[in-house]
Amino acid sequence: MVCPTNIYRNEETTEDNIFYIPEERWNEMIGKTGPRETRKEVLFEFANLHRILTQLGMEIYLFTHESFEETPDAVCVNDWFRSFPATGETPATLIIHPMKAPSRQREKFNPVLLSLLESTYKRFFNLTPCEQGDLKVSDSFHCKSTALNDAGDKKRYYLEAHTITLDRINNVGYCAVGKNVRASNEVKKIWKEITNYELVEFHLKNEEFYQKLHNTNFIFNMGTDWAIVCFEAISPEEQLIIRERLSKTKKLIISISKQQLTNFGAAGVLEVLSSNHKPAMLISTSAESALGAENVELLRGCVEVLHVVDVSALEYTCGGSLSSLLGFLY
Repeated sequence: MVCPTNIYRNEETTEDNIFYIPEERWNEMIGKTGPRETRKEVLFEFANLHRILTQLGMEIYLFTHESFEETPDAVCVNDWFRSFPATGETPATLIIHPMKAPSRQREKFNPVLLSLLESTYKRFFNLTPCEQGDLKVSDSFHCKSTALNDAGDKKRYYLEAHTITLDRINNVGYCAVGKNVRASNEVKKIWKEITNYELVEFHLKNEEFYQKLHNTNFIFNMGTDWAIVCFEAISPEEQLIIRERLSKTKKLIISISKQQLTNFGAAGVLEVLSSNHKPAMLISTSAESALGAENVELLRGCVEVLHVVDVSALEYTCGGSLSSLLGFLY
């Protein structure tokens, strides 16, 4: 986890992330409380989240980010790397994902965090060169993208981690396809070769709101025995295909509306493993309200314990929710 010691509204990502609150509402909120009080509230929420995770028995590696790094969204550490457990003769694997915004790219250069990842994973794939138009994998943890400076008119390639929702039980990834989704076809091919996962792609409905969605995770989230999906966001031709595909996994399927989606009904839910290696669940207060009591009780039946956590100030500030705040080390 990265403590949001220098979090602020990221102007680089507000343009194509519809989950930020409108600027006028943000300015009104800041005007009432002030930046210092807003950050204080964010830090209080983060500390409470950290406390709950620790009580569940999770081992937490906690990092900070400094103002000179200019990484306002660093708290969303799960956006730029994914790890996979060892299988057979294949050791545990780490993928470092190519990010779109320069400030998000800079998050990958935290030397202390990189040192932990480097010491943990001997099999790793750094896709950072894709950010500057080079479709290749770097064999260095410390590779930097020239996209941080001036890449000219060269095409850049991205595959942010949350553009693919993982079904780790069945080795399947689900990826939305839309004009704003930060996932390049060329990098998806590399990802499939690395992970040996099946990649199921579906198109977002051809409406302005849905075409503005930038990550799959906001409309499609999944855990061991459950899936939360906004089928309204999927093209009509593919809705039944995805529904039938999920039904075969025997997971509980909760269908949410556009309104529930915009209030973090999917992204505000996070499954973790407790100290006894049984699944536990965290739900943000926004997601709890959006999903409703009946759906929350259904989700409660999928895990051993469920905690409701208030991360409202975090959600308002970074345009993300619980599913972005933990980078899991398998």
